[in-house]
Amino acid sequence: MAAFTASEVECLAILEHRRWLRERQRAGWRYGTAKDVERRRSPYMVPWEELPDRAKEWNRSAVRSIPSLLASVNLAVVK
Repeated sequence: MAAFTASEVECLAILEHRRWLRERQRAGWRYGTAKDVERRRSPYMVPWEELPDRAKEWNRSAVRSIPSLLASVNLAVVK
């Protein structure tokens, strides 16, 4: 099972955050200092550079799990 390099993880994590941000914006979410589902506010509605480190790590962790998730259904990352 092929793993991503550190630079691939970082690049894909940034892309995933951008995808998530667009998805939320289209659903009416906006920046707020605290998460408020009812009002659709989130402190993570910011560019990657402004995300707290723990939120960046959530994205990196998701990306790192892609090879094993694919392997669980007999697929693989091809570089």
